[in-house]
Amino acid sequence: VVIDARQSGTQIALSVRDDGAGFDVAGTSDSCKRSCWGLIMMRERAESIGGRLRMESAPGAGTKVIVDVSWEAEK
Repeated sequence: VVIDARQSGTQIALSVRDDGAGFDVAGTSDSCKRSCWGLIMMRERAESIGGRLRMESAPGAGTKVIVDVSWEAEK
């Protein structure tokens, strides 16, 4: 597992990548509307702080989960 956090201006990107079995992201999105609680909760948590969750994966190629968040510094 590789964890990466980067900041550029007011953008923060956090990613978690593994070299596991991977999966078909498009097929999972369609079939997971109600039953994939882990994915649903990650997306809801990202959105609750104004972020966006993305997944990159393919069968046999591992998985990368990325959360992008914009923020404003307090004045």
